[in-house]
Amino acid sequence: MQGRSEGVDALTSNKPRSFAPWLERRRLTASRSVLAAVALGLAVLAWVVHSTTGLWLFAFIALAEIAAAIGWLIWPGVSVGAANVIVILGVIVATESYLLWAGRPDEPQLEPPLSEWQRMPVAHADVYVLPRPAWYMDPVLGSTVEPNTKTRERRYLSRRLLYDNTYTIDAHGFRETPKTAPNAENVLLFGCSITWGFGLNDEQTYPWLLSERLGRRVRSVNMGILGSGPNAMLALLDANRERAALAKGKVRGAYFLTFLDPKWGHHARVLGRVPWGAGAPAYKLNEAEPTRVLPNGRMPLTFDEALIQLSYTTVLLGYTLAGRRYNPHYSDRDLELPVAIVLDSHRRLQQRYQIPLTVVLLHTPAARDVERRFSARLAAAGVEVLRANLPPNAYLPNDGHPNVWGASMLADLVHAHLESNRPDASR
Repeated sequence: MQGRSEGVDALTSNKPRSFAPWLERRRLTASRSVLAAVALGLAVLAWVVHSTTGLWLFAFIALAEIAAAIGWLIWPGVSVGAANVIVILGVIVATESYLLWAGRPDEPQLEPPLSEWQRMPVAHADVYVLPRPAWYMDPVLGSTVEPNTKTRERRYLSRRLLYDNTYTIDAHGFRETPKTAPNAENVLLFGCSITWGFGLNDEQTYPWLLSERLGRRVRSVNMGILGSGPNAMLALLDANRERAALAKGKVRGAYFLTFLDPKWGHHARVLGRVPWGAGAPAYKLNEAEPTRVLPNGRMPLTFDEALIQLSYTTVLLGYTLAGRRYNPHYSDRDLELPVAIVLDSHRRLQQRYQIPLTVVLLHTPAARDVERRFSARLAAAGVEVLRANLPPNAYLPNDGHPNVWGASMLADLVHAHLESNRPDASR
């Protein structure tokens, strides 16, 4: 009897213990459902304000909460952590597969077919290049495009073609410009991808258009270096890399096109605050003479650059990491190094060719204060600054590079300045 009563007691005692966890699961499921709804609402808000990182973050939180709720109700034998991992991994794989499928353009008439192009996943867009990008490690500039190459690039946004361009690099490693007479005069045009002409065909770049405005009697040397800043300009001059690209005539002018956007600007590049540029020439201030600089090896690999390199591996990471927000503050001390690099380049040109360096400052609305301080320092040192203010429709869609109209406006600005400074120009 004692054994029987113990068995009955055991059965009756098991009932509350089996009901209590079920009730607790229902309560926790309800609370997790509320958290999932809140996270989904925040994800929608992040989408509205164009915060890609916030969108994915809150969406994944919502998925984790939903996974936990489902796991606790349906899979009593599976831990909540395992349920979360299974569901979230499934969502990631499904999302990546969808982005690859949905983002691939359908162009049956394209020759060669798009399947033969190399796909390069970048943030918010799909880039296809033919042939493989000809990048190499230049001993002076770091990673740049190989000389004597021609690349075709097609960029899509949501399966819509943004542009289809051909990039031709000459024997000196510079973007091609029109041929001129052997004894033509020269204009040196320094800068980054804006000068280089990213997103434009060879004949649409501002150096090419400037040469046409000059009647091709002046050779425009496009010395724009992709992803660079004034550090590349000074490195080119220190290595005498411009000499081989010059025609036999004199150097008539030199222009450095710059912009000071807080996220991607040239001052940020010199200071190592952009997610690229590892291996590019680095400089430091000369303590004995603060307006001059000294070589400082190569730019190191930053954490943000490592993230960007990681984002190239999947479409999902590219979209997620693209939402990172950069809005650093730049003090007067921060501006000393980029200003000193420009001034040292100015001195090199004066000593070598007896011409000044003219800075073309492409206005960015978010950088008014930095532009004012930067321009004031250059003007105080005797460097002329031309302001270029392009309208919003002078840029490529979903891109910070000028379109052919914007490039034409830049060519007009530099052409007018060159003509006004001719020795025989009427005053």
